[in-house]
Amino acid sequence: MQALDRKAIKDALDRKDFSRARRTLRPLVLADPTQLVGDDLTWARQKLALATYKDPELQTEDALEEALRLLAMEDLETTEEAETLNLAGAVHKRLWEVTGDQHALRRSRALYARALAAGRARDALDDWTYSAINLAYVLDLMAREESVDEGEEYTKRAEELRAQADREREAVCAQRDRLLGGADASPPWWRTATLAEACFGLGQSEKTRDLLREGLARATPPDWERESTARQLVALAQLRYLGEDAREQAMDALSPLLTEGAARALLAGKVGLALSGGGFRAALFHAGVLARLAELDLLRHVEVLSCVSGGSILGALYYLELRKELEARPDGTSPEGGGSEMTRHRYIEVVRRVHERLETALRRDIRTAAMLRSLPRLLSDRTLLTGRLIDEALYGGPGRPGPLMRELRIQPAGEAADFNPKLHNWRREAKVPILILNATTLNTGHNWQFTASWMGEAPTCIEPAIDASERLRRLYYETDAPAPHRDMPLSTAVAASAAVPGLFRPITLAKLYQGRPVVRLSDGGVHDNQGVFGLMEQDCSVMLVSDGSGQLPARASPPFLAVGVLQRSTNILMDAVRRNAYRILALRRRTRRLRDLRYVHLKMGLPTEDVTWLGGAKTLGDAIPETRARAVLNERAQRALAAIRTDLDNFSANECHGLMYAGYRLTEYNLDGRLFALARPDAPRVEWSFGQAADWMRDKGSLPEDIARELECGQYRFFRRVRLRWPGGSRA
Repeated sequence: MQALDRKAIKDALDRKDFSRARRTLRPLVLADPTQLVGDDLTWARQKLALATYKDPELQTEDALEEALRLLAMEDLETTEEAETLNLAGAVHKRLWEVTGDQHALRRSRALYARALAAGRARDALDDWTYSAINLAYVLDLMAREESVDEGEEYTKRAEELRAQADREREAVCAQRDRLLGGADASPPWWRTATLAEACFGLGQSEKTRDLLREGLARATPPDWERESTARQLVALAQLRYLGEDAREQAMDALSPLLTEGAARALLAGKVGLALSGGGFRAALFHAGVLARLAELDLLRHVEVLSCVSGGSILGALYYLELRKELEARPDGTSPEGGGSEMTRHRYIEVVRRVHERLETALRRDIRTAAMLRSLPRLLSDRTLLTGRLIDEALYGGPGRPGPLMRELRIQPAGEAADFNPKLHNWRREAKVPILILNATTLNTGHNWQFTASWMGEAPTCIEPAIDASERLRRLYYETDAPAPHRDMPLSTAVAASAAVPGLFRPITLAKLYQGRPVVRLSDGGVHDNQGVFGLMEQDCSVMLVSDGSGQLPARASPPFLAVGVLQRSTNILMDAVRRNAYRILALRRRTRRLRDLRYVHLKMGLPTEDVTWLGGAKTLGDAIPETRARAVLNERAQRALAAIRTDLDNFSANECHGLMYAGYRLTEYNLDGRLFALARPDAPRVEWSFGQAADWMRDKGSLPEDIARELECGQYRFFRRVRLRWPGGSRA
């Protein structure tokens, strides 16, 4: 019989290494049930269920269903084991958060109620107070759901549910002396947290603050326990502390755990920023988006930066510039310490440096230079050569290569050496973003990701119900990757992300996996040109998507020859992927898995119409609803910018400034200063290099004919100057 090392498993769970705990427990619990018996078997099933439903390497819905199957081994219908019932309640609550299934929320309530009854029957104080707190929270969730519907009946039910939640919290507060054990006792942190949550739910913010201060004065709990407490109180504040005055009370109650800025960030959710593909056109558009986000002081809240192709070129540059600041300036994460030195001004200066380097680099024709240099070598290394030229222009310098991927890890000033953004960002005001550079694996068709720690295919890229393909597991550079690949250059990752099929050969990585002589990587846009998969995989609850990709234009006379039809069909497939990705995000928004979604794209607000058949009459009302962003930019200029080539050649000053201004202005209109009170809409504007385009880019601005023709000729890869000289040469 194999021994069960409870301490090792508990240590892994405390470190949030759920994958390791799951892999350790799974063979013990499932491979041979006779290895464990009695309490050991029950404990192992409980911890395996916990590790499974929290493991980020698993598909969320599948992990939750598997966790429920594991708990069902304990016979959920009859068991009185409080830990098992509480875990099942937590899994069902998470299932409701993910799917919006009301049955899951009701099931969660029933399980927590049974755990509460079982604990009270045995007078097991720890068991029943924990169950009562969780039951109260679920009752508040149900009350909010009832409040969505109008009518006296729904309002009455919501009030009854909140009253029941208050009774459960009052019962916990009545056990204060038993939970804290007297003035000389040192109760475990979670008892203090349970009592504090009960007071917080009853609106007793001052008492909550004092309890937390007293608990921290007695002993310093592990970081994960503080985080768990803070996140639960924040979740409760979203249900109970409504209105600005109440929100300020919540901030005061949370003050012993984290700063006001960090608390507001937790209230908003995990923010992810996606930068789409689209060559230098997209990079310029994203640069304008970053400018407005910097003005609104929103960049400090970005925890995940998912980039594709042109977005990878710009995103890597921004990340490198931001790293310099984060490693030089303390954040002030301690509630007792000073404020963060990462001020709004620092983010503005980071973006300004990004603009300067990008505009300088775009005076060079990187695409043509790579083509000419690769001709003597029969095009074999054009992709890597392009990556090195981008690297030289943006990340390193002449004769000075840019960094390796494993050198990109940020060690923020003032943080411990074991800092991990995924584990420790919760307490920071200036978040340390996780950079994801997305490519596509031609071997499997899956999304391939490069980060500062690892490369490979995300576990969540597999849909077991319809996908029987293999997955190329993530390799950590310093521990798993074969020697030649430990020093993966940033330039290679960017080149792989931007390796447009047909123009650039795929990047080849040899001798990485057993029985797979090579892995070939192509443009990340083949799989997901908007980069939203990386944000979903990292479980971001607030998503900002900057889409500078080539959107499908309508054609009055589409092609009919084979080459034209093939190209058009490919573009249609890409556009379908784009629309479906947006629909997935919109569904997540409706089910509240996403708290907010802001999608900025080059064609935002352009008018569209229903085309009527020959002889038909126009409808009285438009079937296609108007968009909010109409009349933001000059229509002719916007349409020309939306059609500009997605290439890596040189861009004119007017093209650069027009694309940047479009990103800036559309972001301004789309965010409208609102993002869970994180934005600073009253912050003063700053002068940007692209500001000179404002006069002819505004909706009512005067667009000079020569600039209009120049922008309209920007759609062509070759002979743009010649076309400009032709009468009508700017028209497609």
